[in-house]
Amino acid sequence: MYSESSGHPDTLLTIGSSTTLRAAAWNTVPVTPFSLVAGTRYWFALLATGGNIKFRQRYGTGGGIDELHAQQSMTSLPSTWITGTIYAGGAWTSAYGSGVVTATQTAASPVLAVNPNGLNFGA
Repeated sequence: MYSESSGHPDTLLTIGSSTTLRAAAWNTVPVTPFSLVAGTRYWFALLATGGNIKFRQRYGTGGGIDELHAQQSMTSLPSTWITGTIYAGGAWTSAYGSGVVTATQTAASPVLAVNPNGLNFGA
């Protein structure tokens, strides 16, 4: 997960990995906890280090952009993003996340939800 600066990924905030991804299924990838700020945009980054990665998107108007890092042969995600090729097709990528409840939060876990109408963080 990257922070955003001027409409592009910027600084790496957290990272996770999995070696047990299943095709055509939701896959869980645990990440190191970090704080989210309401109303702030974040970027997901995907990196396949041992093969190819595929993910689902739905193209249409109103979606965001996808972009590649300027360096194409990475073995780990860099701490700072350098924008390479940008794909402005308006795609919607599906993702879901949940967090850890702390003593100052209510019983509901924070949730990240992505749908065709927007990206929402809530608790």
